[in-house]
Amino acid sequence: MARSIEDDAILLRAVDYRDTDRILTLYLRDGGRLSAIARGARASKRRFGGSLQPFAKLRIEYSAGRDLATLHRSSIDKINESLLHKLSCIQSAGEGTALVRDLCVDAEPEVRLFDSAVSFYDALGHSPDEEALCLAFMTRALCVSGLTPGLDQCIVSGV
Repeated sequence: MARSIEDDAILLRAVDYRDTDRILTLYLRDGGRLSAIARGARASKRRFGGSLQPFAKLRIEYSAGRDLATLHRSSIDKINESLLHKLSCIQSAGEGTALVRDLCVDAEPEVRLFDSAVSFYDALGHSPDEEALCLAFMTRALCVSGLTPGLDQCIVSGV
């Protein structure tokens, strides 16, 4: 049996598979992007107990596999419930998560990107302007990933 690994993670995508399983795309704080199967996730109240929620910092236990890791346990470490009470917050969080999913690379951790995403989720529930906060997060995420926008000259005139 493979060695069990624990790490902090955020859920980037979940797809139902077969009768009770889910295939997950997770972003690990210390391990980068990870594809994993959560066997019985839609039926198990004990191992996952509703913890596979978007926009939450999770604590997971998994074992590596050839194609997919196997998720053994998951628990919510941190979630901002006020984020889930406003549709514009959920939309902004979804846009930020989609960007993180596009920026992250398999097995290449970027701790600053992970921590920025967790901070973004925390701030969204308390922000009076979710759209501006989302734009600021996206700019930060691009900078952390080495894709800093060029703001030193006009793209139209070149000046």
